[in-house]
Amino acid sequence: MMKELKIAVIVPSLANRGPIKVMQTIINESVKLCLPIEFTVVTLSDKEGLHMNCKILQYSNSINFEEYDVVHTNGIKPDFIAFRKRHSIRRHLVTIHNYVFEDLLHTYNRVVSLIFGRLWISIWKRADKLICINQDMTLYYKPWTKTPIGFIHNGISKLHSESIEPVLDSEKDLIDELRSKGKTVLGVVCVLTRIKGVDQILNLLGKREDLALVVIGDGRELLNLKALSNELNIQDRCHFFGFKNNACAYFSFFDVFIMPSRSEGFGLTLLEAASFSIPCVCSDIPTFRELFTEDEVTFFTLEVIESLEIALNKIILNKDKFAKAINNKYLGSFTGEILAKKYFYEYKQLV
Repeated sequence: MMKELKIAVIVPSLANRGPIKVMQTIINESVKLCLPIEFTVVTLSDKEGLHMNCKILQYSNSINFEEYDVVHTNGIKPDFIAFRKRHSIRRHLVTIHNYVFEDLLHTYNRVVSLIFGRLWISIWKRADKLICINQDMTLYYKPWTKTPIGFIHNGISKLHSESIEPVLDSEKDLIDELRSKGKTVLGVVCVLTRIKGVDQILNLLGKREDLALVVIGDGRELLNLKALSNELNIQDRCHFFGFKNNACAYFSFFDVFIMPSRSEGFGLTLLEAASFSIPCVCSDIPTFRELFTEDEVTFFTLEVIESLEIALNKIILNKDKFAKAINNKYLGSFTGEILAKKYFYEYKQLV
């Protein structure tokens, strides 16, 4: 019998954000599968958040990382801690969740992107293995590092409706009212930054009075999007519900889910929509082309509203077909169980 692996997972916080949800899935699914792993989550924040089915410690210099077979980091601060503590870490695994230069460019500016992007990548040189969340990302980083690099597609656990906090009655009534007026309800769930491309959907609503949009999420772009909504005079059909811990509860109210990102490491909410059999429209970027085919989603050309409209029309005319196809893809490729087994293999290879 294989000895139990001791894995320390360092995360910035337990906040309900994509990279943290991925780690939650790996840990909780590993426990369900009875894999021989003892996880300890080390968080840099003292705030409560996502439930992890393992021991949780708040980071301090007194933590002895020599006790663990592998230290698994996620994010620039955890990566930097492992870089500094490398002398006391047996094996270091990094999961890379983003295209660092594009992400920093859209979030800040070109100077920050070049300086901190290079700094972040240099931190990885002491790691034993880098895991990207898509294959295209491995090609993106290979010229920058000599550290062994591979990829594992993200996955999510299927949530059952009875375990999800229900939608607020007032919001449900609003969506029902939109439907009663013959509107097709589009949905978006994301952190609202320019890189997420939500403005493209608003511009489409400005052309199409038969469409409505529900946006779940918050972020620095929120005020700009609200201003654009007012400018386009679509505020009666474009609703911002804010950040929701129970975002998954809203998927069943969407006729179509839209993923209009200008750049994306993976797009976890796309898998969540797939798990609920919601047909999806995606921007035509390498990440989404890698994950899905034209038989499973429709694609549109970034910044071309006519292309977005064509992709949406195709989905609306073939909703049942696309809903079934994307759910089958989720079940065959992107479940939490598949994700946990792949990381277990990586941990074993490192040890």
